[in-house]
Amino acid sequence: MDCFYAALLYQHVKEPMRIRLGLRPSTLDLVLTRQESEISDLKQKIPLGKIDHNVLLLETCIAKEKPPRNFGRMDIEDLRRDAHTRAWFPQGTEASVDQRWEKIRDQQIDLTERHAPLQPQRDAHKPHWWKPTIKRAIGERARR
Repeated sequence: MDCFYAALLYQHVKEPMRIRLGLRPSTLDLVLTRQESEISDLKQKIPLGKIDHNVLLLETCIAKEKPPRNFGRMDIEDLRRDAHTRAWFPQGTEASVDQRWEKIRDQQIDLTERHAPLQPQRDAHKPHWWKPTIKRAIGERARR
């Protein structure tokens, strides 16, 4: 277990999961994450059938990765016009450096979301060569 701690991994299973009559209970199941907060609910349930391991039910809190932005499809002239019309600094001369930075950052994020579309994600269950033309051809063949 020390090697997991050295690798900065968190072990969520604290109690023995394998229980046999006459033998010492043991913890054989590992649920390792980088942070304790990645698993929100860990429950032990009774074993299924003749299995001597308890069943683990857990809920993960890992966010789904956002698809990347397609900067190649961005309309640069439209982006420049939109950026030119914006107020880049907070009103008032007493704005701190942090307030100014937050305003610039928020404007940049908004411009990116408006002008750089997300790349469409391919369906993970379809092969990379699957194209709409193939789908259409299969549909036409089925109608014959």
